[in-house]
Amino acid sequence: MNAIPAPPPNPIDIATRTQETLHKEAVVQIVEQKRKGGSGRRAGIETMFYGSGFIIVKNLNKKTLMVITCEHVISSIIGADSLKVRLYGSSVNLDATVLFTHKPVDLAVLSVVVENVNHYPVVTFSSADKPPGTIVVLVGNFHPADALSMELNESKLFPLEPSAYGGTILGPPKAKGRQGILINHNCHGMKSTSGSPLICNDTSSAIGVYVATRNQIDEAVATETVNKFLQLWLGKKVSCLLSI
Repeated sequence: MNAIPAPPPNPIDIATRTQETLHKEAVVQIVEQKRKGGSGRRAGIETMFYGSGFIIVKNLNKKTLMVITCEHVISSIIGADSLKVRLYGSSVNLDATVLFTHKPVDLAVLSVVVENVNHYPVVTFSSADKPPGTIVVLVGNFHPADALSMELNESKLFPLEPSAYGGTILGPPKAKGRQGILINHNCHGMKSTSGSPLICNDTSSAIGVYVATRNQIDEAVATETVNKFLQLWLGKKVSCLLSI
């Protein structure tokens, strides 16, 4: 009896596994940490998970990492002392400083002091001008309880580590006024993946920052818009990371 041949490998599945492995260590969790309850021994610490971000610059001299995320991820965290970043493979919540934000485009840049800066990789950017059908992968922190958790507004659960969802670009980048240039794709995202990199499988680099799902279409701010604001905010410091 002849064996049934195995189906050919799915290119999106292969891309998803590949890009997750390459980039998950650069993806971070955006966290709120605040005191809860009374004072003294009765006081407790409440930690809540708000979304994702990823490392775009590391400064060895200052021992800092620069993280990009969405403005809406950090805007609901009250108090500068409450904003924290949790790096890959760690349960330690590090202090984060907000360097720049832009609400219409929904981008924010944070700085985090880390002793072992060189341990963490960065994600580079490349042009978002890719044809429909190009394979892309969203690498981010998908909430462990998925959509049900979001409906219950449960933010106390934390993903064990970043994961990935593969798909394709649905159409050419579109200019949306003050929102900048957006990429429509079908990598399923959710509230906890806001701020994640959208990775182009052809280049293994980010072509956008995932911001939202609108009308069942997933959107990412395109590199061309991200680049504009990074150059405005940071100048030549990041020019070497942008291969447009």
